[in-house]
Amino acid sequence: MISAPDSHNDAQQEGMILTAFSRSRLYKYISFVLIVGSVLNFYGRIANGDTRITGMFLNFLLVMMGAVVMAIPYFLRSITAQENALGLMVGFMMPVVMLLHFNAEFSNIIWPVPIFFMMLTVIFNNRNIFLGLGFLTLLLELIFWLLLPDYGILVDQRLYCYRLLFYMIGIGLTAIITQIYVLRLKENSRQDAFQKMIAKLSADFVTTNRDNFDEKVNQLLEQSGLFTGTDRVYLGRFSPPDNIVVYSHEWLGDGIKSLKGSIEHAQGEEQLSWSVSQILKNDIVYIPSVDRLPAEAEAEQLALKKQKVRSRILVPIQSNHRIIGLLGFDVLDGRKGLRGINRDWLQLLANILADAIAKVDAENDMNYLAYYDPLTGIPNRSLFFRRLEQAIDLARKTQKSLGVIFFDLDGFKEINDTLGHDWGDQLLSRIGKRLTDCLGHVDLVGRFGGDEFLIMVPQISKPSELERMAEQVMSIFHRPMLVAEQELYLSGSGGIAVYPQDGETVHTLIKNADLAMYAAKKSGKGRIAYCSGKMKAAVLEKMTLTTSLHQALAKGELLLHYQPQICASTLEINGFEALLRWQHPERGLISPEVFIPLAEQSGLISGIGEWVLKTACAQNKLWQDQGYKPVRMGVNLSVEQFRSSNLERIIKNCLAETGLKPQYLELEITEGVAMRSSQYVIRQLQALKKLGLDLSIDDFGTAFSSMNRLKNLSVDRIKIDRQFVWGIGVKPRDEVLVTVMIDLARELGLAVTAEGVETAEQLAFLQAHGCDEIQGFYFSKPVSAAAIEAEIYARQFAGIN
Repeated sequence: MISAPDSHNDAQQEGMILTAFSRSRLYKYISFVLIVGSVLNFYGRIANGDTRITGMFLNFLLVMMGAVVMAIPYFLRSITAQENALGLMVGFMMPVVMLLHFNAEFSNIIWPVPIFFMMLTVIFNNRNIFLGLGFLTLLLELIFWLLLPDYGILVDQRLYCYRLLFYMIGIGLTAIITQIYVLRLKENSRQDAFQKMIAKLSADFVTTNRDNFDEKVNQLLEQSGLFTGTDRVYLGRFSPPDNIVVYSHEWLGDGIKSLKGSIEHAQGEEQLSWSVSQILKNDIVYIPSVDRLPAEAEAEQLALKKQKVRSRILVPIQSNHRIIGLLGFDVLDGRKGLRGINRDWLQLLANILADAIAKVDAENDMNYLAYYDPLTGIPNRSLFFRRLEQAIDLARKTQKSLGVIFFDLDGFKEINDTLGHDWGDQLLSRIGKRLTDCLGHVDLVGRFGGDEFLIMVPQISKPSELERMAEQVMSIFHRPMLVAEQELYLSGSGGIAVYPQDGETVHTLIKNADLAMYAAKKSGKGRIAYCSGKMKAAVLEKMTLTTSLHQALAKGELLLHYQPQICASTLEINGFEALLRWQHPERGLISPEVFIPLAEQSGLISGIGEWVLKTACAQNKLWQDQGYKPVRMGVNLSVEQFRSSNLERIIKNCLAETGLKPQYLELEITEGVAMRSSQYVIRQLQALKKLGLDLSIDDFGTAFSSMNRLKNLSVDRIKIDRQFVWGIGVKPRDEVLVTVMIDLARELGLAVTAEGVETAEQLAFLQAHGCDEIQGFYFSKPVSAAAIEAEIYARQFAGIN
């Protein structure tokens, strides 16, 4: 590549007077003077007819010394070594020149020669050279004094010419030294100005953030351009993985064409690819002349000439060991060349930009994580809420409507469980992409969470606009989703809420859209439903009941009813099932089908379940203490109770506090929970069984039971669901299924209880097929403990079954 700039302002060691450039030039001057002196000396001797071998030897020696001085900076890299070498050369030349001209005539001419050499030592930083030459000068003069203590000469025209020559040499040498000092002073002044500029820029860039980044970068480019005297200064940012360079910021001199916004590539035949590829190697690219570009940069050379660029410097910007951009300086045709360009200075400017870019990129990353979903790349809930709030304010001012669509994938959990979360993530990413593609430029899609998405349609003038958008959203499922080279056909359900009729706040609109979405799911997959007054009334009802339910237990509004479980053969009571009821002070008796789901959703089910367990155990023990026959008490466990790690401890405490023996407590779990493919279910049932309890599977037949799974469960009984019992005498298929369940239980050594027995025909069928127990309205509906004592037990004691 073309080397980086090597100007007279290159950085030197602290305290140095000579720069690398001026030092090299000084060596050339000294070499030139020695060679010219040799030539003049040669012609002078020839003119005088002096052909002595000593004179010829001096000429040869001066030429060789000039060559050696010229070669010093090329063979010795150390400045100290260069100065020492030059000092030795001068120390050798002084006695040789003076002693070879040792006569009265020339001694009067060459005596200033040592002064010239000592003048040269002024610009070096080596004090020893000065002292050495000073001592040598005095020594030589003493030698002359001793050898020629007293002499007289005739000053003729020839000697005047020699004197003029030495004057000219002295004047030239003085001019060179003066120029070196002046240049050094100017350099010091420029360096001081640059340091002040760097200090100011560094202080300014401390407060860089994503809001003022453009302003501060433009300020740096402008000051850099004015300081270096270039015509165009610009910042290029790399965009991986293709290393595309985008020129994002620039400063231009008067009448200079802009590069901002243009793009170039690091590879291929695209414009300026050679320079960019060099930058990617972390090399400063210095092009003093476009004509000097290598052959492989022919395309770039033509492009630069077309732009009338004469010289260029490109500095890599590196952050975290990666090239993230470049800082460029251009000089155009007809303008001054690159001046005062220092490699280290340029790198300082690039480092300031690198730190600022890294800081802003980190801020942008944090902002992205805060407001965008990393999986789909679309706005997250926070950003969507903010934009929706802004849109609501605008709709309020313009008196227009606004629509929110709450969208959810149908069956996404099954896809996740079946194919894995990686495929699920890919699927969500593609859904986000399709939703974004189908929206208008003012619409907004966001991810609410999981497989739920939000879509905002602002500034609606008529309902058809929202309907059209809903159709577009549903259309994304007309084509299959390609995930891991597998086509998946999906559907989604959506709910629509409209401002202002369905809400005037962000929270209300999204809540009502969510409500409508669940209504759409209930009516069938792949549908979209509008929020309605009926839906909102149901939600209000649910919220009211949930609030009341939080206080129901403390107020004593919850109570237990008990339904007998009867032996099918003897019709005696074998046990009871405790059933929870809610006696609301205003609404009366509320069905469990209404408030149990509310308790599960609100997290109250665990506390209520523990109360049910303790109350049922206490009631059973009370009946035993009153002399009634000891029987089982069945208590239903919710899913949350069964999953609780404290369940075993809670049951032990209940039995201990109430004094009920464990064989008189039966815990019922639903078939759906029991049949889950989980080792936890098996371990939990085994642990409960070790306590001495009875365990039963409730609602048997409503889920998909596996024979292998059923035989591994530590249960004592299955309870046939009422929907099959109600089919006895009505649906032959139900009678077959009931018979199969009874036979299956018998083969597995399990007892069978039939729920929902309401007729004598059902009883007779169950007795005929060997059912162990029956439970239902045929004998008794669920009643209070007092009713059990007053009616059920009284009937049995009276012999009325």
